[in-house]
Amino acid sequence: MKKYDLALIKADVRCAAAGVYTTNKVRGAPIKVDRAHLTDGYAQAIIVNSGNANTCAANGVALAEACCELVGKALNIPAEDVLPASTGVIGQPMVIDPFARGIPAAADAESWPPPRRAAPTRQRPS
Repeated sequence: MKKYDLALIKADVRCAAAGVYTTNKVRGAPIKVDRAHLTDGYAQAIIVNSGNANTCAANGVALAEACCELVGKALNIPAEDVLPASTGVIGQPMVIDPFARGIPAAADAESWPPPRRAAPTRQRPS
């Protein structure tokens, strides 16, 4: 079975948006970027990757911002209207190359799988 590890959720227009975040003291770079991008209360796209949490990565914030730039370019929207999210292993290095290949493909909704396939979770409610 092919592994999908990138999802792009997009709206036709800017939408009211808010975030709910972990209470953990260790927070991933996407949370920092989300908070900055949500200062006006609007967003138009969410980019989600699984496999690497982008937490405790030296270049995490820069990589999350670069992903938002790629999505903005692919969808012709401001990068500040893109919210990044990551789930997966903590403390692993990340590079932009897989995102640079995957985001343009994900922006073509006709050829990309639904978001539910990209970020499955093993967490179960208690």
